[in-house]
Amino acid sequence: MATTGATIDEPPSIDCGTSVTAPGVWYTVVGTGNTMTAATCNDGNPGTGSANYDTKISVYCADCAVKECIGGVDDTAGCSGFSTQFSWPTNAGTIYKVLVHGFSSATGDFNLAILDDGVPSEGANDCDGVPEYADLCPGTALPESVPTSGSLSANNSALTGITGVFTTAPPNPQGLLFTTEDTGGCSCEQIVELQHLGEGHLMNGCSPGAMQNWVAEASALLAELCGDCLIANGTPGCQNAACESAICTIDPFCCDFFWDGICAAEANDICVGDDLCVALPVGPEAPLTVEGGRDFVPEPVSKDPNYVPKE
Repeated sequence: MATTGATIDEPPSIDCGTSVTAPGVWYTVVGTGNTMTAATCNDGNPGTGSANYDTKISVYCADCAVKECIGGVDDTAGCSGFSTQFSWPTNAGTIYKVLVHGFSSATGDFNLAILDDGVPSEGANDCDGVPEYADLCPGTALPESVPTSGSLSANNSALTGITGVFTTAPPNPQGLLFTTEDTGGCSCEQIVELQHLGEGHLMNGCSPGAMQNWVAEASALLAELCGDCLIANGTPGCQNAACESAICTIDPFCCDFFWDGICAAEANDICVGDDLCVALPVGPEAPLTVEGGRDFVPEPVSKDPNYVPKE
């Protein structure tokens, strides 16, 4: 489908794939389970959109409070006039926010095309608010189909919205509040399957006992994982104590200063290979461009000589 940009909004506080410095226009896109493409690409094909200025495209998860980044791009080869297209894998039913914005402070007119590429997705971010490297349940649907009866039973919980916070039905005398961070990214439907619970949980939501039991089990499972040890996290040490100890013994820099790309590469070789932690899929590879043997991430490259990177 194609749509025309209209009202512009101020840029968000988080860059995504490319720096966000100009006002832009937000669009809501529902994933199909295939790779999708958002395009303002001047290539002569009306199906791929168009623009009369230097556009950028960034794609986020739909939870505006979290602003979880999927990715983005500035100029695209094959698109003239500094126009753009960006493709990403989607989960069926997951809601994404597409931001069309400009280089530096540029604004202008554009037609945005949203295309289903027809290629089944692999490794799509499920936008459940849990980093992929610590997600026990990839492919979580928000909102989930539970409760199938239409309403939650008293005190029961399910992911009924597009954020990672469970809805718990009243009276909820204990004041229980569950999030996907607590459940390792798992929805009620996934918890029911993993714990082999009855169909009633799908009809009426997960009971407090089922939720608390799974949160305890998820906590134990997550303790075995590498956590952020497999990525450059910018702080001393990492989340898995056994892995952290093994790496810092041979490379004290990782605990004395910060866990950079070299530490992450060492963890991938040593911790996973020696079963000090179980590796889940990780996000983008940590950069290994080093200065003096260490990772120093450069400022983003800009075509604008007056561009000031965000704090």
